[in-house]
Amino acid sequence: MRNTIRTATTIALDRAQLLILDGGRGRVRVLDGAAWLTENGEPEDTVLGAGEAHELHGMHTVIEALGRSRLQIEVAPASPASRLGGWLRALRRDAQTIVAHLQMGPAPSL
Repeated sequence: MRNTIRTATTIALDRAQLLILDGGRGRVRVLDGAAWLTENGEPEDTVLGAGEAHELHGMHTVIEALGRSRLQIEVAPASPASRLGGWLRALRRDAQTIVAHLQMGPAPSL
């Protein structure tokens, strides 16, 4: 089994301030305040309050503070395979959206 080195960082954010993470597996823990986060490829967003944590899946992640907040970010660098997998999932999702908009069929009856 391969060992990975995780680094932990504490970050203070003001209301509506964004933090963007580009890949890497790990965990986000809200120490104080609250935060909203969305991960590329995940079907739902997550809202975390003080003391709550969320596992990161190695995707592009956007975190927004919902007030003055302090977060602990623990991340291991994303492997090339993980980054490729995330890119392929995003590409598939985008392709499905485009195909759905381009599909032609009979006009809906009124």
